[in-house]
Amino acid sequence: MIARLWTCRTPLSKADAFEAHLLATGVAEVKKTPGNLGATILRREAGGVAHFVMISYWEDFTAIQAFAGQDLDRAWLHGDDALFDLDPDMFVTHHQVIRRD
Repeated sequence: MIARLWTCRTPLSKADAFEAHLLATGVAEVKKTPGNLGATILRREAGGVAHFVMISYWEDFTAIQAFAGQDLDRAWLHGDDALFDLDPDMFVTHHQVIRRD
């Protein structure tokens, strides 16, 4: 299993709306892709900013490619993300999952 991690930041004033948007767009797109094994969203607030981490779980890199396209390390962004003054990381990282309970 492969974990794909993406991070972003948004002003705290827009964090609740962005969280709903992320669930409706990014998580929904991930979950409908064959080979996806789920997703986790983390949120941390500090200094007037909300930090989000999205971790999606995949059977293999072929499944990730079906979602992300040829450039697996490039972040997949939704067109409406700009409405939330998002500061997104443009690249993701992939990690082999050693254990997931």
